[in-house]
Amino acid sequence: MELLEYNLGSVGGVSSPMSVDEIETSDNHKLSDKKESILGFISQKESAFNAHLPYSNFIDKESNDIFAEIKANLSRSIQLRDIKIGCRYWIVQLERYVLIYGYKFSKTDHVLLVKMVFELLTMPLQEYALVEKFAIILSLLLKKKNLLSRNDLILPWRPLHKIVE
Repeated sequence: MELLEYNLGSVGGVSSPMSVDEIETSDNHKLSDKKESILGFISQKESAFNAHLPYSNFIDKESNDIFAEIKANLSRSIQLRDIKIGCRYWIVQLERYVLIYGYKFSKTDHVLLVKMVFELLTMPLQEYALVEKFAIILSLLLKKKNLLSRNDLILPWRPLHKIVE
């Protein structure tokens, strides 16, 4: 038996029945539209716990600012070839970001991050600690199989095989 509620905001004062599923879907759609307008993109998988924090209305802006800073400084450290110190620091910050906020970035950012970390991982002549850290971050970014499909991202396996040899 389907539960029905009445929509009081209908045209002409006539109320029409709406199912609970339709109400939840419309509420979720309104929330996602609001989030998209605040963030500027459709988030992939946010941490569910952040919505229950007392300052949850500030989290979207805060996470956006932090992610922009991580992206900018990570790319800057790669361009300056500061892999050992700068890149490692910002990779750790990316790991913390994912652990705190979840995968709160767009799919294109996700794909670009995976490709960048993969390139860092497969660079020749690196220290073992850096290779290990890049591998941990790559596995963290690839952990949720439902976020990236095979059409979104294809990585070659041969460079990884060379690292193991």
